[in-house]
Amino acid sequence: MRKSLNVPIIDEYMTAESRHDEFFGNRWETWREKPNSNEILHAWKVVTPSENEKYILDKEMDAYRMKNENGIILQLNIFSEIYNDSILTRTGRIVYHTEPRTNIELNEKDIDSVVKSWNLNYLIKK
Repeated sequence: MRKSLNVPIIDEYMTAESRHDEFFGNRWETWREKPNSNEILHAWKVVTPSENEKYILDKEMDAYRMKNENGIILQLNIFSEIYNDSILTRTGRIVYHTEPRTNIELNEKDIDSVVKSWNLNYLIKK
């Protein structure tokens, strides 16, 4: 279902965290904090299951990290909301891991532009 809605999947290198928070849901993350050069690292994923028994998905949050040509780590946060297991809306944010941190808010079109430039084409909303 995630793939059909262009929602990030839980990657095989991610492990479930033992902590569960009613507000944030279930969390998966990778053991590495920083991506290697020329790598897009799916750093973490949080899944909040639907409280409505008819639906599977509700809200999901994902973070991808990459190192740019200057060695600065960029993080793409994608916040997905799924309605009736078929309609997806997304917002996002680019975070520059610098001092001070810089955040850029993203709309649907901006997210598609970033995921395309990062070659995460399976996340482009059609």
